Amino acid sequence: MFPLRCLFNESPLASHDGVLYKRECHNNYNAAARLYSERFPDRRHPTNVTIHSLTVRDRRGRLAHQRRRRKYNEDDVRVVTILAVIDLDPHVSSRQVEREVGIPRRTFLRILNRLRYHAYHITLVQELRISHMQMRIVFCRWALQTIENDPKFFYYVLFSDEAKFYSDGQLNRHNCHYWSNENPHWHRTVDHQHRWSLM
Repeated sequence: MFPLRCLFNESPLASHDGVLYKRECHNNYNAAARLYSERFPDRRHPTNVTIHSLTVRDRRGRLAHQRRRRKYNEDDVRVVTILAVIDLDPHVSSRQVEREVGIPRRTFLRILNRLRYHAYHITLVQELRISHMQMRIVFCRWALQTIENDPKFFYYVLFSDEAKFYSDGQLNRHNCHYWSNENPHWHRTVDHQHRWSLM
């Protein structure tokens, strides 16, 4: 049988067209399927069974595909468990919950999504020191003088955002999250200014 969902993916009117062609063909499902495939050769073609199913859904007033959303009530044991786990450790991962509590990852994420919780990621901010202000002024003066000598100088400068090696250890921001229904504005000051090299 031709999947009903495929008709909805082709065009918003595709399923409606199938029902109309059935009426045009005097309720003959086979003829409606043939007519549909002749008029729309580039689309996927429904079978007579699919057009029959669409007609039944049209009669019931449910032609548009409706996904049923599962409701989680606050007394559900899983909801209470997840909220307790998040309250105890807002940095917990879905894999850790699956391992330790036994609630599947997808269920954990779906319940938190319905409860309007979000995994906020850490924002790394540059640690500013007193000497940084003077270094910025020196750099700006140098840049202005360089532009006066060669106006296209910065066209040849490549700014890359590729992976970096840090002297104080690498921080993977993807693994640093904070589950909350409000943004906690979680920051961490990092110092990237001190140079070091690998020999």
